[in-house]
Amino acid sequence: MWRRGAIERAYTLARLEEADLRAKRAREVTRKRVIAAAKLLHSMVQETKVQVMAQYGRNSPLVHAVGLKRKTERKRPVRRARRAPAVG
Repeated sequence: MWRRGAIERAYTLARLEEADLRAKRAREVTRKRVIAAAKLLHSMVQETKVQVMAQYGRNSPLVHAVGLKRKTERKRPVRRARRAPAVG
């Protein structure tokens, strides 16, 4: 026969498991919202950089202000000297 205390403990355990499940679901929803907000912020920053380059030019000091390299700051590629053909 069941004791009254055992029934109450089982009921309490079921309530705690249900509360844990609700908390996990809430955590998942919050995580998805945080990720979506971070992606939105990233895309807005990227769009802002593109707009600054389009409006002020690639060599503007404002391009450097938004965290990009100016066109004149980029190192030009250096051509390698051709090897002399082997004579032999």
